[in-house]
Amino acid sequence: MIATRPGANPNAGDATPSERALAFAALCNANADCADGIYTGETFDAFIVLGYSVFAGAASPGVSLPTMISVVAQEFVGATGSITFMSNGDLMGGSGYCVGSFDASSVFTCTQHWSISDGLTDITTA
Repeated sequence: MIATRPGANPNAGDATPSERALAFAALCNANADCADGIYTGETFDAFIVLGYSVFAGAASPGVSLPTMISVVAQEFVGATGSITFMSNGDLMGGSGYCVGSFDASSVFTCTQHWSISDGLTDITTA
């Protein structure tokens, strides 16, 4: 079975995690449901961007929520990396996705990485 999961590209020499990413990881790892979950960082980032947008929108009458989200989510430093939305609402940047497969023992092995900037690339091992 081929599947995806959020994940940084090991070939890219990804930058040091932000303070927000480190704080989220510490809190998430302290809770079994979060630690064993998938897309938890992405969900956290979505709620933070939405919350900040609602708060900022309250101070900016007449600005629509979608417009405020697009403003807040420009180079927003989230738990999953830097977040920027394109004009069509797709996410640009971020950590991308690991593409791999499960074996008969349900072990997931990541063999490729996908990002909007690089597309699908093979993961090389040293």
